Amino acid sequence: MTEVLQKIDKGVLTLTLNRPEKLNALSDSMMTTLQAAIIDADKNDAVRVVVVHGAGRGFCAGAAIDEMAKKSAKDLQTEQFITKNWEALAQCTKPTIAAVHGFAFGGGLELAMMADIIIATPDAKLALPEITLAVMPGAGGTARLSRLIPSQMARYHILTGERFSGEQAMAWGLVARVFADDAIMPAVEKIATTMAQYSRSALQSIKASLRDALELPLAQAIKNERQRFYNLFDSDEQKTAMEKFLQKK
Repeated sequence: MTEVLQKIDKGVLTLTLNRPEKLNALSDSMMTTLQAAIIDADKNDAVRVVVVHGAGRGFCAGAAIDEMAKKSAKDLQTEQFITKNWEALAQCTKPTIAAVHGFAFGGGLELAMMADIIIATPDAKLALPEITLAVMPGAGGTARLSRLIPSQMARYHILTGERFSGEQAMAWGLVARVFADDAIMPAVEKIATTMAQYSRSALQSIKASLRDALELPLAQAIKNERQRFYNLFDSDEQKTAMEKFLQKK
C-alpha cells in the first residue's frame, strides 16, 4: 500500500496519509516519503499550495510507537530520529494547509502545527499525550503550541496530555476554521484553490514574512517585510493584477 497518496489539481497538491489500519501512525518510512513529496512540491512550479490530510477515521495518531519503544537515547541520536524526516512541511516555501478530522495526537498534532493553516472538524480530538508514555513532545510540540495558543492552555495540555476539540482549538486560535466531517475536504479544496490562483511570488513572500514574524525581532521582521513588498513591484504578476484592477474601476 502506498503510504502517502498524491494528487495535483488546479495548483493544489493534496497529500493523504494512507495507513488507515494503523490510524495513520507516522512510521519512519511514511515520514521519509512525505518529506520527499513536500520537497519535490516546493520545486514544482505546477504546485502553488500543499494540503495534508489523513485517510480513514482520523488525521494521524502520532508517531509509530512500535518503532520507538525499544530505542535508547543513543539510538535516536544516531538515527537522527525526527531530525531527518520532520521539518519539510514547516520549511516549505509555499502555503500549506492541514485538514484535521477525527484525531491528531502527538506527532500528528506536531505535523499539523507545521502547516500555515489548520482547518478541522469541530469534534476533532487533538492532544500531545507524550507525558502519558513517560516522554515529551520532540518534534516542536512544546515550542509551537506555546506560540499558537494562550500559554496557560498550552502548559496545561502538554503537562496533562488532556485532549481538546477542534472547536476549542478554533476558540484559542490554533485552528482557522471548522467544518463538519462531510464538508471539510470540499471546504479545504475551495480555500486552497482560491489561494492557488494568486501570485506565486506574493504567496511565497507573505509566507516568508509570516515566518519572520515568529522567529525574528519585530524591527527586523518589519524591515524584511518592507523589502519583500518593494521587490514584488518588479514582478509581471503585480503589473498585470494592478492594471486589471484599474481597468475594472
